[in-house]
Amino acid sequence: MSVVTVFAGAPTARASHDAHEELTVYFAENRAMLLSFARKIAGGVIDPQDLVADAVASAVAQIAHGQRIAAVGAYLFTTMRNRVHDERRSPRSRVVALAEDDVCADEGAFRSADLFRERALIRRALHTLPREQQRALLRVVVHEERPRDLVSEFARPASSISSLVYRAKLGLRRAILRQLLSEGDRSGDCRAFADALPDIFPLDRENARTAPGFEHLGGCEACSAAWDRFAALPAG
Repeated sequence: MSVVTVFAGAPTARASHDAHEELTVYFAENRAMLLSFARKIAGGVIDPQDLVADAVASAVAQIAHGQRIAAVGAYLFTTMRNRVHDERRSPRSRVVALAEDDVCADEGAFRSADLFRERALIRRALHTLPREQQRALLRVVVHEERPRDLVSEFARPASSISSLVYRAKLGLRRAILRQLLSEGDRSGDCRAFADALPDIFPLDRENARTAPGFEHLGGCEACSAAWDRFAALPAG
């Protein structure tokens, strides 16, 4: 039996609320187990906390699209396994390392015009995020500091800082893709599609093409090419 089923008819607000509540309770009670599992299968190709966070985000997206997760644990474990498998086949979808002007890597490390271009793209996207999210990303991702060591500076609990970083990563991914979809002499439909990009979206273009609201992607070569470039960004 599939762990994901479609609601019979349009999902009611109550059904969606109950599905979100079930997911929230499961995550709260099993967070340590999920992270332990993520560490075992990550194999150094993806951060275990990102692996768990992305699986939960995927579950939230399924619920938002009118689907019910019949077995939350099985769904999350399967999603994490598939993500690691995809990363090993073709490194993609992770946020690349960020850099402030005063913490940039040595320019000699960037030997191709493409890498210079991608770094500039990510920096532009970073600066579109709220300042607090920028700070959190730079401290946790670039400087590899732990949220619990930033409690005093950010005046919020470690769990809140972790949540801030997670939202910032999602926001950065969205900002990067929006910039790619808006580059050059694009049509009004392309720009409208970029502006309407949701906070959480399928990272694989083929899956995105079948998602609600992504019909434009299936018929636009320029946006399809931009999405492929996004998927091919080097992992940091």
